[in-house]
Amino acid sequence: MNLLISLEDIEKVRPIAQNIPLNMVEFAIREAQTVDFAKFMGCDNSFVYYLSENQTETRVQDLMCGGSYVVDDKTRYFTGLNTALCYFAYARILNTANVRITAAGVVSKNKDQSVTLDSGAIVQAASQAVGVGREYLVQIKDYLCNTDVWDDLDLGFNNEVSGRVVITTLRKA
Repeated sequence: MNLLISLEDIEKVRPIAQNIPLNMVEFAIREAQTVDFAKFMGCDNSFVYYLSENQTETRVQDLMCGGSYVVDDKTRYFTGLNTALCYFAYARILNTANVRITAAGVVSKNKDQSVTLDSGAIVQAASQAVGVGREYLVQIKDYLCNTDVWDDLDLGFNNEVSGRVVITTLRKA
């Protein structure tokens, strides 16, 4: 499965160091798309796989970049999946960036010129990023449930207006 976003995409949303190990970033991206996105949407990873394998399709690009659609003669806007995934991946990187498991136990890695944040600040920053990502997924799910662009695929969740009940429930969690 191809990654839907990159480190460069995450940097456009939140500042992040270039010297973070690429494997850590890729792992966070993979979890953002296969766990966070799929779980929130209530679908399996076949939709994520479809998106990753068909990134040149216009409808996939529209979903990734965001846009507008009309419901009941009202224009609605949604932020793209690209941005939502960036926030989830950023939160995952925050939660694991300086934690290492060693033979001596779990340690916090620190460089000479670094100042370690307390765990509360890290949790707060990660929670804020997840909150923004979820709000964008609410917009995306509304788009998917209220347009016929994706009707040829079985997305694995209710494609009718009643799908908003699920959104409301998830937002309160």
